[in-house]
Amino acid sequence: MKNKLTKLICVWVMLIMSIGVLCACDKEISADSFTDEQHLQRVTELAQKRYIYENSIYTDMKVYPLYNADEELEYFLIDLEPYGYVYVKINQVSGRYGIGMYTQSDGFPWQRLRFWDSDEPYPISGWQKRTSKDKYVYEINENGEFVEYKDSHFKVADMSADKKYLIEINVPNNSGYIPAVKRGNKFLNLVSMEEFDLSDLENNKSIPIGRVYFPPKNSANL
Repeated sequence: MKNKLTKLICVWVMLIMSIGVLCACDKEISADSFTDEQHLQRVTELAQKRYIYENSIYTDMKVYPLYNADEELEYFLIDLEPYGYVYVKINQVSGRYGIGMYTQSDGFPWQRLRFWDSDEPYPISGWQKRTSKDKYVYEINENGEFVEYKDSHFKVADMSADKKYLIEINVPNNSGYIPAVKRGNKFLNLVSMEEFDLSDLENNKSIPIGRVYFPPKNSANL
């Protein structure tokens, strides 16, 4: 009887210790615990470990801060060499359900496009529909081929010196992010290379957005 009681106590002690370890691992940390400079340093160090290592296909990288429409640091851009890019979102709280402080969006190949819901030819050269049913025209090169990019929107547009933004839009049938830079009181959409202001985003179902996704799962942690 005494041995059984001892074993039962040991099991309970081990169970309590395990719960304590799990709680410690799942400790929530606020993004406000770090300054903008510290976030930049942390993202840079994590990106170095993930992408720049012996025998990696990437030889170098550059990390840039990205701001939201309220001029707050909320994202980062990792430009990779010889090609490639990654967008990173700062989570307000990390440690919840294994979600880290930083969630990454893989750099998908992308194309420039503009809204054109008309049967008439687009009035500016260098843009063409894929099919007659398309509501967008896509960038083409001098040979009439559709252009696809593997570098970031900012690198392709040569905006390394500009303050960089990732503007979120969330309206019915059009939600996502617009990579952009400021042009006076407006923004330049680096997907369409057209200017817009924030009021243009209200209920706008046709403004072009980038292929940027931040899946809420720990496999997307940077």
